[in-house]
Amino acid sequence: MGALELVRGGRERFDGALRAGEQARDASIEQGLVMRAVGDPLIVAPPLVCTPAEIDELLEKADRVLTLIARRLA
Repeated sequence: MGALELVRGGRERFDGALRAGEQARDASIEQGLVMRAVGDPLIVAPPLVCTPAEIDELLEKADRVLTLIARRLA
């Protein structure tokens, strides 16, 4: 299990009205990655048995999501 917290500029939280976590959750599903939004933190819980290739795929999708969300919330 892992978590990513969405913040602006290093440590500044997003305005709650932006619903950054929900936007990122929706984008992750569009990318084929299931992450659960708990406010702005995103939780990912991959299977306990994963191949290195599957972990690489998860990280690539997460990177695409974070890049997309960074553009949307800039």
